Amino acid sequence: MGQYLALPTVLIVDDNDDFRRTAGDALREAGFTVREAGDGLEALRKLRREEPPELILLDLLMPVMDGWQLRENLTADPRLRDVPVVVTTAVGHEYEQENSLQAVAYLPKPCSLEATLDVVRQFCSPEPLGSCQESRTAVPG
Repeated sequence: MGQYLALPTVLIVDDNDDFRRTAGDALREAGFTVREAGDGLEALRKLRREEPPELILLDLLMPVMDGWQLRENLTADPRLRDVPVVVTTAVGHEYEQENSLQAVAYLPKPCSLEATLDVVRQFCSPEPLGSCQESRTAVPG
């Protein structure tokens, strides 16, 4: 019997439907499993009922529950606190210096699909069994 490899899962949390769709399509084509949420509350509900993803792409400015609130909930949850988070936002970069969001990387918007794929591949590989690594990086958009 052939060996089946787990595809790493990336959760895209962003209220911009176009970004979720285009980034999701590109990630699927690159070999990732993609889940999506339009705001932090939707993401938190999914995260609490499903297996944690290998990586989260997180926008900060969203309705209902923003990225800061979601990140606070994630770090308080022992099951979710160690999931690597890449912040994708158009907000200024002062939070990068203090890394108050404890993100592994910051991807400024607008960002190209190539930059998005590069940062996801840097922390999560669709190689056998999908391996994710943790380090902190600012990625140019």
